[in-house]
Amino acid sequence: MKRYKQWMLAGYLIVSVISFTACGTQEQDSSSNSVQNGTMANDNANINESERTNTSESQKPNHLSMNVTDHMVIDADIENETVGQSMIYQTLPKEFDLDKVKQLFFSDNGELNISKNGQSTIIESTNGALLMMGDGGLTYTISENIWDLEKYIKQAYYSELDYGTPHEQELNAVEQESIVQNVEKNLNEICGLEEGEELSLKAGVSVDTDTILKMQEQQKEYLENEGAYQGEVECGLFNELGKDWEANECYYLSFIIKKNGIPLTNSNEPSISKRDENAITEKTNLEVIVDENGIQLLYITGIFDLKETSEAKIMSVQDAASLLKKKYNLEIITGDCVVDKIWLEYLFVQDSSTQEADEGTLEPYWCFQIKEIEEYEGVEDISYEGERFHAVTGEDFEYE
Repeated sequence: MKRYKQWMLAGYLIVSVISFTACGTQEQDSSSNSVQNGTMANDNANINESERTNTSESQKPNHLSMNVTDHMVIDADIENETVGQSMIYQTLPKEFDLDKVKQLFFSDNGELNISKNGQSTIIESTNGALLMMGDGGLTYTISENIWDLEKYIKQAYYSELDYGTPHEQELNAVEQESIVQNVEKNLNEICGLEEGEELSLKAGVSVDTDTILKMQEQQKEYLENEGAYQGEVECGLFNELGKDWEANECYYLSFIIKKNGIPLTNSNEPSISKRDENAITEKTNLEVIVDENGIQLLYITGIFDLKETSEAKIMSVQDAASLLKKKYNLEIITGDCVVDKIWLEYLFVQDSSTQEADEGTLEPYWCFQIKEIEEYEGVEDISYEGERFHAVTGEDFEYE
């Protein structure tokens, strides 16, 4: 999205380009997110009645429609609209239970070699399985070639995710399968989910062997034509899946975690912009490839142990939309934009007083998914960005 902020100075207009990925030097002030007696702590959040979003009597429940600018409208369903109160949580990276992990993944996988690398624990099996865990993350593969399987699946079904574009596959085909329920049970055990925490299937697709092997053959032919096949094999960049994978089909599943009904920010959503280049925003990610032989690949990041610190009142989605309108009324937008999804979620906010990248707080934010439509030589180009406002203080996450 091309955005230009305009200021009136000395009788004429100065236009300066603002990029979504611009980096500032302003440090993140951990006190700016403090909540006092459950009230909004930021003047930006104190919106007069005249500035509130006007909604007609015909406004559909859980849906918001309004004009933001001449080139941006909101026409979006709203998730978690009825949440009125929210907790602020202190975070520490999850410590996984080594015995549970060994029992789940390595009961029949030969002899094990367990070693440490800094804060990480590495388990290698003589049968080729490998697991690494530490700092709230865990990766398991039945063999190194399975990473190529993940690559082909994403190319076939989820290539949009590589560019930050959300993609939600219809899940009816896999939701009722017992294999999904078994995966959820295993993830609950591994992550040690506590009261109020639950898994939710975000995306899932059934993948047949023929589709994947055809993609592998096409990739092989391309590399051979380019004269790069042998080199990639020697470097371990191209592996024959057939040596390790003989299933008729498999599932690719992606899960999110909800805390008291509010999702934690995850990888299947627009990128998070923040001016402080040193600020860390950890995303929760749980991806699984599973077939009739069990879990083939598991990738987990951003799992926390949470401690309640305070309770706060959530601002209405109409007030959050008014903050979005105020922001974009100071900018010139090229291309047509539609806010097509709004939801409340927890974002990880790093504690600026410590050097530990995974220590901070989980705080509630209203998130606006902006779909931009531009046309180049008669071809429509669609991209996604995200705007996020603190659901208690009203602060803009891009600048706070």
